[in-house]
Amino acid sequence: MRVTAPRVGVLALQGDFACHQRSLAALGATAVRVSLPRDLEEAEALVMPGGESTTMLRLIDATGLREPLERFVRERPVLGTCAGFRGVFIRAPRIRRVGAGVEVIARRGEEPVGVRQGRTVGIAFHPELTQDLRLHRWFLEQVAGFALPATAGAGVEARLRPR
Repeated sequence: MRVTAPRVGVLALQGDFACHQRSLAALGATAVRVSLPRDLEEAEALVMPGGESTTMLRLIDATGLREPLERFVRERPVLGTCAGFRGVFIRAPRIRRVGAGVEVIARRGEEPVGVRQGRTVGIAFHPELTQDLRLHRWFLEQVAGFALPATAGAGVEARLRPR
């Protein structure tokens, strides 16, 4: 693991990208807004906040991001959050089946709400709408392989621990 601040892109077309940027910054990452293909060039990992899927796809096409995003997902760590339920579920998509090589990382009851395949993670909830930084920390450290400062996010995370 490396020790410098990772540069993490946050897709800034729709959804609450600013909340993701704050969560990443609290953990010591440099959060970079991504709205054009050139914005991906120096990103080492990417967070894709949800939004209305049809609108999101149209914006991705209109900005020329489709091919660069497809390439990025194949090569680097990516966290995609719900497009549209505190984890906060808001009209969340359902994970109906999990294919070979896909690990279920979170469940709500028996239903999967988070999956991982290699360095790509998809979740059906909104961790950015809480003050809980554990999912962002896990993504940065365990999926992307970044070393974060031990004190990063400590004030926020300390308030979340049961007493």
